Amino acid sequence: MAITPAYECMLILKPSLAKEESDKIIDRYAEVIKTLKGDVQKVDRMGKRKIAFDMKKNPEGYYATINFTAPGTAIAELERQMRISDDILKFQTLRNDPVKALPVKVKAPAASV
Repeated sequence: MAITPAYECMLILKPSLAKEESDKIIDRYAEVIKTLKGDVQKVDRMGKRKIAFDMKKNPEGYYATINFTAPGTAIAELERQMRISDDILKFQTLRNDPVKALPVKVKAPAASV
C-alpha cells in the first residue's frame, strides 16, 4: 500500500470578502480535496492580516491554511481551480515531508598546551 503524501496549502483571499464568504470559499476547496480522494486533517482560518506588499492593489488579505493528504495528481486539479478564482490573491501548496534526522557533528575538545 502506497503512502499518500502530506501537503499544506496557504491561501490569501481578497480582504473585501465577508467572513462568511471567505469561509465558504475555504470549505469549497476542502471539499475539492475530498472529491479528489484526499483527506483534510486541519483547516486554519487565520483571518485578515496585513500583507508585506500590495497584491492586486490590496494591502491586506484573508489568510487560511489547509493541511491534507492526497495523491499527487490531485494537486494539479486543486491548483487549477484556485488559479481561475478571482477571490484568491495568492496560494502556495507545499509537500510536508517527514523530518529526516541529520547527523550531529561533535566538536573534538581543544588540545591543551
